Amino acid sequence: MPDFETDEYRGCWLPSRKLDGRHGLLVVLKRSWRVEAEEGICVPASENDPIRVTAVLSDPMRPATSDVRYPGDLAPQKDLVDVLVSAEACAPGGKALRSFEVGLNIADVVERRLRVHGSRAARFKPPKRRTRGADGGRPVPEPPVFEEPEPVASLLLSYRHAYGGEAVMVLDEETRAALSAAAEGDSGASTPLTDPVVAYPANPAGRGFCISDAEEAVEGLALPQIEDLEAPLEPPALVRDYTQMELAGLNAPAGFAPLPVSWFPRASYAGVMPWDLPKAEAARDRAADNLAEREDMEAEWVASVREQSIPVMGASWFQDAHPKLQVARVLGDERVDLTNLTRHGALSFELPGRHPWVRVSATGVEGAVAMTLDTVHFDLLDEQNLRVHLVWRGFVPLPSADAVANAADAVVQVRDLPQAAWLVRRQELLEPQGDDDSSSSSSGATVEIERVVRDDRDV
Repeated sequence: MPDFETDEYRGCWLPSRKLDGRHGLLVVLKRSWRVEAEEGICVPASENDPIRVTAVLSDPMRPATSDVRYPGDLAPQKDLVDVLVSAEACAPGGKALRSFEVGLNIADVVERRLRVHGSRAARFKPPKRRTRGADGGRPVPEPPVFEEPEPVASLLLSYRHAYGGEAVMVLDEETRAALSAAAEGDSGASTPLTDPVVAYPANPAGRGFCISDAEEAVEGLALPQIEDLEAPLEPPALVRDYTQMELAGLNAPAGFAPLPVSWFPRASYAGVMPWDLPKAEAARDRAADNLAEREDMEAEWVASVREQSIPVMGASWFQDAHPKLQVARVLGDERVDLTNLTRHGALSFELPGRHPWVRVSATGVEGAVAMTLDTVHFDLLDEQNLRVHLVWRGFVPLPSADAVANAADAVVQVRDLPQAAWLVRRQELLEPQGDDDSSSSSSGATVEIERVVRDDRDV
């Protein structure tokens, strides 16, 4: 991965392949800006954030449940723009409150607000009645009671404070007795039986996930402290039927931070690369053929293997942001309003409106590259150094993998352009090529050019 750094940008290029099968060179550029709160502007940071090959976890020792501190930068493509926020929720005026709102607004792009609560828990409520039946029926569960939140002055906007976590599956006495008997029969000795624990697939690190109405599962259960305004957790919905949960229907936890690749719904887009699907299907069929030759295999078991659908990689797997913060475009000069995401309370500023103009020279390659701004990361955890990291991605198509290998001598030239000149030149580059990206890119549509005045004097 050859990397380079100019006076303004940090970047790299590497061989890549898009999901549609095209071979080429991927060019990634990154620039960091410092937010000047009083002036409401972004100025160049003293050092650019590095290009990251893989995501940086907040807790590397617990990868299954860790937040993502910084996402990886080398996705082969992003069809949408990721808007990410790393921040603490700060109560207005610094005074601890039971709950308050936080918000992000990028003018004409996206607005998202969350509610933050102090620490709180569920309390079990004993059943008041029983179902009818000859044996006296069974208790009818009552919805639990949610405690009033404790006052909170600040809270890290981490998914471990959002809905999710691990739930105890409290076994009924009949099931417990049957499992204990089976375990004793297999081992010949009495084995203590513990209730199974089930992780929430969309956020195994969170709190509030509950799949049993038993007192031991509900009483004292920590409740989510970060919630969507339009979808708060209510007492009647606390206990979920685990058998009815479908992975494809799970919602991402409330938050602004990058989502891990192994959490749903993001994980549901993972699969084999489209060009490898025939090989994967052939391997599946060979496995089924081998099973069919075994005498201990039932025909329906073999058929079930042969009928397995192989998932294919989807572009959404490469998106790091919460689904509600994946947007069609960010031009790079919009006004940003942050609410209670720093100790400033309300903070407003404009994105810098500067972009890279890139040319690539290599064997078989010579020309400008259409770069798309596709990641905007507000890094606000250091109050003394509020930053915005911007990432642009471009692709140089080549006819084959051999052509990519022959372009190993690539040289990338980068110039810094003001907003208006960059938009116009990028549009001029896309239009004659008839590039598919011209209709879906975050910054290339002609309608966006109409609002700028061409001025090359700054170039």
